Amino acid sequence: MNGRTPPYHHGDVRAAAVRCTMNVVRRDGELAVTIRSIAEEIGVTHAALYRHVRSVDELFDEVAADFLRRLVGDADHDEPVATFLERYAALAVADPNLYRLAFRRVQDRERAPSSVAALRSLRLHAGRVFAASWPDDTKTGTMHRVIRTWSTLHGMLDLASMGLVVVDRPEALVRYLVRSALPA
Repeated sequence: MNGRTPPYHHGDVRAAAVRCTMNVVRRDGELAVTIRSIAEEIGVTHAALYRHVRSVDELFDEVAADFLRRLVGDADHDEPVATFLERYAALAVADPNLYRLAFRRVQDRERAPSSVAALRSLRLHAGRVFAASWPDDTKTGTMHRVIRTWSTLHGMLDLASMGLVVVDRPEALVRYLVRSALPA
């Protein structure tokens, strides 16, 4: 070499920023995330990060979409409803900050296109799982069953996150949430 320091190469700055954002949200909540703080944690300047990410909203959209995709998982549509709900509840209980972020982000369709697409996939998957479990339901009946179950599960998750549903272990909480939400 000619004695000059090789140029610094960070790698995939965008992917590092998304991973870092996920970790910060998981640990400290979304209010702890700024472009400057994420840039500092991944070892780049905030100006450099802006070359790869337009805004914190873009990072939040990626993180929320990833969480929503994990709710679907790589399961097929023939999985039992209880298995689907257990995965859903377990992820929400394990990562309450990501759960809250994901469902808050989808409310802003313009600033969260990836999250909205992931939510659409989640809804389709839930509809197929429920339709396979109750094949005699009409399309409207399946939709109402999904909405009632989803509402119950989210209500119970919100109560648990506020400490109003107290169970000694996360696995026991997940089982209780699923039993509470499962349609008759």
